[in-house]
Amino acid sequence: MSEGHARLAPSSAEQWGPDRCPASIQMQEKHPGDDDGEAAREGEAAHYAATEPTPGPIAPNGVPITQEMIDHARLFRDAADGAQWVEQRLHMPMVHAECYGTPDAVRYDEAARTLEVIDYKYGHGYVDHWHNPQLLLYAMGALHELLVAVDDWRHWSVTLTIVQPRYYGAESPVRTHHITGIALQTWRVRFATAAGEALSPSARTVTGGWGRYCSALLHCEAARKMQGAALDYADTQQSGPVTPDTVGAEMTHIARALRILKDRQTALEAVAASLPRVTGWAKEPKYGRLAWNEPDEAVLALGDALGVALAAPAKPITPTQAKKLVDAAVIDAYASRPYAGVRLEPERPAEQRLGDMP
Repeated sequence: MSEGHARLAPSSAEQWGPDRCPASIQMQEKHPGDDDGEAAREGEAAHYAATEPTPGPIAPNGVPITQEMIDHARLFRDAADGAQWVEQRLHMPMVHAECYGTPDAVRYDEAARTLEVIDYKYGHGYVDHWHNPQLLLYAMGALHELLVAVDDWRHWSVTLTIVQPRYYGAESPVRTHHITGIALQTWRVRFATAAGEALSPSARTVTGGWGRYCSALLHCEAARKMQGAALDYADTQQSGPVTPDTVGAEMTHIARALRILKDRQTALEAVAASLPRVTGWAKEPKYGRLAWNEPDEAVLALGDALGVALAAPAKPITPTQAKKLVDAAVIDAYASRPYAGVRLEPERPAEQRLGDMP
Protein backbone atom coordinates (compact mmCIF):
# COMPACT_ATOMS: atom_id res chain seq x y z
CA MET A 1 0.00 0.00 0.00
CA SER A 2 1.38 3.39 -0.96
CA GLU A 3 1.88 5.84 1.90
CA GLY A 4 1.70 8.87 -0.34
CA HIS A 5 -1.67 10.48 -1.01
CA ALA A 6 -4.41 7.85 -0.61
CA ARG A 7 -6.58 7.10 -3.63
CA LEU A 8 -9.58 6.96 -1.32
CA ALA A 9 -8.54 9.91 0.83
CA PRO A 10 -11.01 10.98 3.56
CA SER A 11 -10.44 14.58 2.44
CA SER A 12 -12.09 13.75 -0.90
CA ALA A 13 -14.84 11.51 0.53
CA GLU A 14 -17.30 14.32 -0.09
CA GLN A 15 -16.89 13.38 -3.77
CA TRP A 16 -16.52 9.59 -3.76
CA GLY A 17 -18.41 8.63 -0.58
CA PRO A 18 -21.90 7.14 -0.17
CA ASP A 19 -24.48 8.55 -2.59
CA ARG A 20 -21.84 10.74 -4.24
CA CYS A 21 -19.87 10.21 -7.47
CA PRO A 22 -17.99 6.89 -7.44
CA ALA A 23 -16.19 7.65 -10.70
CA SER A 24 -14.70 10.91 -9.39
CA ILE A 25 -11.52 9.14 -8.23
CA GLN A 26 -10.65 7.62 -11.59
CA MET A 27 -11.91 10.63 -13.57
CA GLN A 28 -9.66 13.00 -11.63
CA GLU A 29 -6.71 10.68 -12.00
CA LYS A 30 -7.18 11.02 -15.76
CA HIS A 31 -7.75 14.78 -15.56
CA PRO A 32 -5.80 16.07 -12.55
CA GLY A 33 -6.12 19.68 -11.48
CA ASP A 34 -3.89 22.15 -9.69
CA ASP A 35 -3.56 21.09 -6.05
CA ASP A 36 -1.22 24.00 -5.34
CA GLY A 37 -3.59 26.89 -5.95
CA GLU A 38 -3.36 30.04 -3.85
CA ALA A 39 -6.28 29.09 -1.60
CA ALA A 40 -4.88 25.58 -1.03
CA ARG A 41 -1.44 26.96 -0.15
CA GLU A 42 -2.95 29.48 2.23
CA GLY A 43 -5.00 26.74 3.91
CA GLU A 44 -1.92 24.55 4.26
CA ALA A 45 -0.05 27.42 5.90
CA ALA A 46 -2.96 28.12 8.24
CA HIS A 47 -2.99 24.46 9.30
CA TYR A 48 0.72 24.70 10.02
CA ALA A 49 0.12 27.76 12.22
CA ALA A 50 -2.68 25.98 14.07
CA THR A 51 -1.11 22.56 14.63
CA GLU A 52 2.55 23.40 15.25
CA PRO A 53 3.37 24.22 18.90
CA THR A 54 5.78 27.00 17.87
CA PRO A 55 5.21 27.88 14.21
CA GLY A 56 7.84 29.92 12.43
CA PRO A 57 7.18 33.05 10.35
CA ILE A 58 7.15 31.05 7.10
CA ALA A 59 5.19 27.83 6.56
CA PRO A 60 7.04 24.83 5.04
CA ASN A 61 5.29 25.56 1.71
CA GLY A 62 6.81 29.04 1.62
CA VAL A 63 3.66 30.99 2.55
CA PRO A 64 4.19 33.70 5.22
CA ILE A 65 2.29 33.19 8.48
CA THR A 66 0.03 36.22 8.93
CA GLN A 67 -1.33 37.67 12.14
CA GLU A 68 -4.80 36.59 11.00
CA MET A 69 -3.62 32.97 10.82
CA ILE A 70 -2.14 33.22 14.31
CA ASP A 71 -5.32 34.78 15.72
CA HIS A 72 -7.56 32.14 14.15
CA ALA A 73 -5.24 29.33 15.26
CA ARG A 74 -6.21 30.06 18.87
CA LEU A 75 -9.79 29.02 18.13
CA PHE A 76 -8.60 25.63 16.89
CA ARG A 77 -6.21 25.15 19.80
CA ASP A 78 -8.96 25.90 22.31
CA ALA A 79 -11.28 23.40 20.59
CA ALA A 80 -8.54 20.76 20.40
CA ASP A 81 -7.24 21.27 23.94
CA GLY A 82 -6.24 17.94 25.45
CA ALA A 83 -6.15 16.10 22.12
CA GLN A 84 -3.81 13.09 22.26
CA TRP A 85 -3.19 13.06 18.51
CA VAL A 86 -2.42 16.04 16.31
CA GLU A 87 -1.65 15.47 12.62
CA GLN A 88 -1.31 11.69 13.07
CA ARG A 89 -1.79 9.39 10.07
CA LEU A 90 -4.72 6.99 10.50
CA HIS A 91 -5.79 4.01 8.39
CA MET A 92 -9.30 2.71 7.67
CA PRO A 93 -8.72 -0.88 6.42
CA MET A 94 -12.29 -1.80 7.38
CA VAL A 95 -13.32 0.51 4.52
CA HIS A 96 -10.49 -0.13 2.04
CA ALA A 97 -6.73 -0.59 2.09
CA GLU A 98 -6.39 2.60 0.03
CA CYS A 99 -8.31 4.66 2.59
CA TYR A 100 -6.12 6.59 5.02
CA GLY A 101 -5.46 10.17 6.00
CA THR A 102 -4.34 12.64 8.64
CA PRO A 103 -6.91 14.34 10.90
CA ASP A 104 -5.99 17.64 12.49
CA ALA A 105 -6.72 16.47 16.04
CA VAL A 106 -8.26 13.51 17.88
CA ARG A 107 -9.28 13.43 21.53
CA TYR A 108 -10.44 10.23 23.23
CA ASP A 109 -11.25 8.69 26.61
CA GLU A 110 -10.94 4.91 26.53
CA ALA A 111 -12.52 4.49 29.96
CA ALA A 112 -15.57 6.55 29.03
CA ARG A 113 -15.49 5.22 25.44
CA THR A 114 -15.79 8.65 23.90
CA LEU A 115 -14.02 9.91 20.81
CA GLU A 116 -13.88 13.35 19.18
CA VAL A 117 -12.40 14.23 15.79
CA ILE A 118 -11.58 17.92 15.31
CA ASP A 119 -10.95 19.33 11.84
CA TYR A 120 -9.71 22.83 11.02
CA LYS A 121 -11.16 24.53 7.93
CA TYR A 122 -9.68 27.88 6.89
CA GLY A 123 -11.91 28.65 3.91
CA HIS A 124 -14.92 30.96 3.95
CA GLY A 125 -17.41 28.52 2.37
CA TYR A 126 -19.61 26.70 4.88
CA VAL A 127 -18.38 23.20 5.77
CA ASP A 128 -21.12 21.00 7.20
CA HIS A 129 -20.42 19.08 10.39
CA TRP A 130 -23.55 16.96 10.06
CA HIS A 131 -22.36 13.44 9.19
CA ASN A 132 -19.28 14.98 7.63
CA PRO A 133 -17.83 12.16 5.47
CA GLN A 134 -14.20 13.14 6.08
CA LEU A 135 -14.63 13.15 9.86
CA LEU A 136 -16.66 9.94 9.84
CA LEU A 137 -13.73 8.17 8.19
CA TYR A 138 -11.23 9.73 10.59
CA ALA A 139 -13.36 8.44 13.49
CA MET A 140 -13.18 4.92 12.04
CA GLY A 141 -9.43 5.24 11.68
CA ALA A 142 -9.05 6.48 15.26
CA LEU A 143 -10.98 3.51 16.66
CA HIS A 144 -8.84 1.20 14.54
CA GLU A 145 -5.69 2.85 15.94
CA LEU A 146 -7.08 2.30 19.46
CA LEU A 147 -7.48 -1.41 18.60
CA VAL A 148 -11.26 -1.26 19.00
CA ALA A 149 -12.90 -4.01 16.95
CA VAL A 150 -15.69 -2.93 14.61
CA ASP A 151 -18.19 -5.02 16.58
CA ASP A 152 -17.28 -3.04 19.70
CA TRP A 153 -17.88 0.37 18.13
CA ARG A 154 -21.46 0.14 19.41
CA HIS A 155 -20.19 0.89 22.93
CA TRP A 156 -18.61 4.20 21.88
CA SER A 157 -19.92 7.73 21.43
CA VAL A 158 -18.41 9.86 18.67
CA THR A 159 -18.29 13.63 18.22
CA LEU A 160 -17.45 15.32 14.92
CA THR A 161 -16.21 18.91 15.27
CA ILE A 162 -15.55 21.49 12.56
CA VAL A 163 -13.53 24.58 13.48
CA GLN A 164 -13.97 27.24 10.79
CA PRO A 165 -12.91 30.69 12.02
CA ARG A 166 -13.46 32.50 8.70
CA TYR A 167 -17.07 31.35 8.26
CA TYR A 168 -19.15 34.43 9.05
CA GLY A 169 -22.65 32.99 8.70
CA ALA A 170 -25.35 32.49 11.30
CA GLU A 171 -23.88 29.32 12.82
CA SER A 172 -20.98 29.17 15.24
CA PRO A 173 -17.45 28.84 13.82
CA VAL A 174 -17.11 25.75 16.05
CA ARG A 175 -19.78 23.20 15.19
CA THR A 176 -20.24 19.69 16.59
CA HIS A 177 -22.31 16.68 15.65
CA HIS A 178 -22.75 13.64 17.90
CA ILE A 179 -23.36 10.11 16.62
CA THR A 180 -23.47 6.68 18.21
CA GLY A 181 -21.01 3.90 17.54
CA ILE A 182 -23.89 1.90 16.08
CA ALA A 183 -24.48 4.65 13.52
CA LEU A 184 -20.76 4.64 12.72
CA GLN A 185 -20.97 0.89 12.02
CA THR A 186 -23.71 1.58 9.48
CA TRP A 187 -21.59 4.28 7.87
CA ARG A 188 -18.66 1.85 7.63
CA VAL A 189 -20.73 -0.50 5.48
CA ARG A 190 -21.85 2.36 3.26
CA PHE A 191 -18.31 3.71 2.84
CA ALA A 192 -16.93 0.23 2.11
CA THR A 193 -19.55 -0.21 -0.62
CA ALA A 194 -18.77 3.22 -2.05
CA ALA A 195 -15.00 2.53 -1.97
CA GLY A 196 -15.45 -0.73 -3.83
CA GLU A 197 -17.44 0.93 -6.59
CA ALA A 198 -15.08 3.93 -6.76
CA LEU A 199 -12.16 1.72 -7.81
CA SER A 200 -14.15 -0.60 -10.06
CA PRO A 201 -13.94 -0.33 -13.88
CA SER A 202 -17.69 0.33 -14.01
CA ALA A 203 -17.78 3.21 -11.49
CA ARG A 204 -20.70 5.54 -12.19
CA THR A 205 -20.57 9.32 -12.62
CA VAL A 206 -23.19 11.08 -10.50
CA THR A 207 -23.76 14.83 -10.63
CA GLY A 208 -24.32 17.05 -7.61
CA GLY A 209 -22.89 19.85 -5.53
CA TRP A 210 -20.01 17.56 -4.51
CA GLY A 211 -18.60 17.96 -8.04
CA ARG A 212 -17.96 21.67 -7.64
CA TYR A 213 -14.22 21.22 -7.16
CA CYS A 214 -13.82 18.11 -9.30
CA SER A 215 -10.85 18.59 -11.64
CA ALA A 216 -12.60 16.41 -14.26
CA LEU A 217 -15.78 18.50 -14.31
CA LEU A 218 -15.25 19.80 -17.86
CA HIS A 219 -14.63 16.26 -19.14
CA CYS A 220 -17.68 14.74 -17.42
CA GLU A 221 -20.44 13.67 -19.78
CA ALA A 222 -22.88 13.27 -16.87
CA ALA A 223 -22.36 16.92 -15.88
CA ARG A 224 -22.92 17.98 -19.48
CA LYS A 225 -26.19 16.01 -19.66
CA MET A 226 -27.28 17.35 -16.28
CA GLN A 227 -26.80 20.87 -17.61
CA GLY A 228 -29.31 20.19 -20.36
CA ALA A 229 -31.72 18.53 -17.93
CA ALA A 230 -31.59 21.57 -15.67
CA LEU A 231 -32.49 23.83 -18.59
CA ASP A 232 -35.35 21.55 -19.61
CA TYR A 233 -36.67 21.65 -16.06
CA ALA A 234 -36.56 25.45 -16.02
CA ASP A 235 -38.68 25.59 -19.20
CA THR A 236 -41.34 23.14 -17.97
CA GLN A 237 -44.61 24.53 -16.63
CA GLN A 238 -45.48 23.32 -13.15
CA SER A 239 -49.09 22.95 -12.06
CA GLY A 240 -50.72 21.74 -8.90
CA PRO A 241 -51.42 22.99 -5.37
CA VAL A 242 -49.03 25.55 -3.93
CA THR A 243 -48.17 24.52 -0.37
CA PRO A 244 -45.14 25.01 1.89
CA ASP A 245 -44.06 21.48 0.98
CA THR A 246 -44.34 21.91 -2.81
CA VAL A 247 -42.63 25.31 -2.75
CA GLY A 248 -39.82 23.99 -0.57
CA ALA A 249 -39.30 20.91 -2.73
CA GLU A 250 -39.21 22.89 -5.97
CA MET A 251 -36.82 25.51 -4.56
CA THR A 252 -34.52 22.71 -3.41
CA HIS A 253 -34.35 21.26 -6.93
CA ILE A 254 -33.83 24.70 -8.47
CA ALA A 255 -31.08 25.56 -5.98
CA ARG A 256 -29.27 22.35 -6.84
CA ALA A 257 -29.64 22.92 -10.60
CA LEU A 258 -28.38 26.50 -10.34
CA ARG A 259 -25.38 25.39 -8.32
CA ILE A 260 -24.45 22.78 -10.90
CA LEU A 261 -24.84 25.26 -13.76
CA LYS A 262 -22.84 27.96 -11.95
CA ASP A 263 -19.98 25.56 -11.18
CA ARG A 264 -19.85 24.42 -14.78
CA GLN A 265 -19.98 28.00 -16.08
CA THR A 266 -17.05 28.97 -13.84
CA ALA A 267 -14.99 26.02 -15.07
CA LEU A 268 -15.81 26.73 -18.72
CA GLU A 269 -14.92 30.42 -18.40
CA ALA A 270 -11.52 29.50 -16.97
CA VAL A 271 -10.82 27.23 -19.96
CA ALA A 272 -12.24 29.73 -22.48
CA ALA A 273 -9.73 32.35 -21.36
CA SER A 274 -6.90 30.19 -22.73
CA LEU A 275 -8.59 29.27 -26.02
CA PRO A 276 -7.98 31.28 -29.22
CA ARG A 277 -11.74 31.44 -29.82
CA VAL A 278 -15.04 30.16 -28.44
CA THR A 279 -17.70 29.32 -31.01
CA GLY A 280 -20.69 31.64 -30.74
CA TRP A 281 -19.01 33.90 -28.19
CA ALA A 282 -16.94 37.08 -28.48
CA LYS A 283 -14.06 37.51 -26.07
CA GLU A 284 -14.36 41.04 -24.71
CA PRO A 285 -11.68 42.49 -22.40
CA LYS A 286 -12.72 43.27 -18.82
CA TYR A 287 -11.51 46.26 -16.86
CA GLY A 288 -11.72 47.22 -13.22
CA ARG A 289 -12.83 50.52 -11.74
CA LEU A 290 -11.07 53.70 -12.88
CA ALA A 291 -8.21 54.32 -10.43
CA TRP A 292 -5.50 56.91 -9.91
CA ASN A 293 -2.08 55.99 -11.26
CA GLU A 294 -0.32 58.24 -8.73
CA PRO A 295 -0.13 57.94 -4.92
CA ASP A 296 -2.71 59.80 -2.83
CA GLU A 297 -0.28 62.61 -1.95
CA ALA A 298 0.33 63.39 -5.63
CA VAL A 299 -3.39 63.40 -6.42
CA LEU A 300 -4.14 65.79 -3.55
CA ALA A 301 -1.31 68.07 -4.69
CA LEU A 302 -2.81 68.03 -8.20
CA GLY A 303 -6.13 69.17 -6.77
CA ASP A 304 -4.49 72.03 -4.91
CA ALA A 305 -2.68 73.12 -8.08
CA LEU A 306 -5.93 73.08 -10.06
CA GLY A 307 -7.90 74.80 -7.32
CA VAL A 308 -10.33 71.90 -6.85
CA ALA A 309 -10.91 69.52 -3.94
CA LEU A 310 -9.88 66.00 -4.91
CA ALA A 311 -10.05 64.68 -1.36
CA ALA A 312 -13.01 62.52 -0.32
CA PRO A 313 -15.07 63.86 2.59
CA ALA A 314 -14.36 62.26 5.95
CA LYS A 315 -16.93 59.73 7.17
CA PRO A 316 -17.22 57.47 10.23
CA ILE A 317 -16.25 53.82 10.18
CA THR A 318 -19.06 51.28 10.12
CA PRO A 319 -20.83 50.20 13.35
CA THR A 320 -19.44 46.67 12.90
CA GLN A 321 -15.90 48.06 12.77
CA ALA A 322 -16.63 50.29 15.78
CA LYS A 323 -17.67 47.25 17.88
CA LYS A 324 -14.08 46.05 17.71
CA LEU A 325 -13.00 49.26 19.45
CA VAL A 326 -15.91 50.05 21.78
CA ASP A 327 -18.32 48.08 23.95
CA ALA A 328 -20.94 46.61 21.59
CA ALA A 329 -23.77 47.76 23.90
CA VAL A 330 -22.71 51.37 23.41
CA ILE A 331 -22.67 51.03 19.63
CA ASP A 332 -26.06 49.28 19.61
CA ALA A 333 -27.57 52.42 21.19
CA TYR A 334 -26.49 54.46 18.16
CA ALA A 335 -26.87 51.94 15.32
CA SER A 336 -29.50 49.55 13.98
CA ARG A 337 -30.15 47.36 10.98
CA PRO A 338 -32.94 48.64 8.69
CA TYR A 339 -35.52 46.04 7.76
CA ALA A 340 -34.78 44.78 4.23
CA GLY A 341 -37.50 42.20 3.71
CA VAL A 342 -37.43 38.40 3.86
CA ARG A 343 -34.86 36.12 2.26
CA LEU A 344 -35.27 32.35 2.05
CA GLU A 345 -32.27 30.41 3.34
CA PRO A 346 -32.08 26.59 3.15
CA GLU A 347 -32.03 24.84 6.52
CA ARG A 348 -29.56 22.30 5.14
CA PRO A 349 -27.58 22.02 1.88
CA ALA A 350 -29.76 21.04 -1.08
CA GLU A 351 -28.10 17.64 -1.51
CA GLN A 352 -28.88 16.64 2.09
CA ARG A 353 -32.44 17.85 1.84
CA LEU A 354 -32.83 15.67 -1.24
CA GLY A 355 -31.70 12.70 0.84
CA ASP A 356 -28.33 12.16 -0.86
CA MET A 357 -26.40 12.00 2.41
CA PRO A 358 -28.86 11.47 5.31
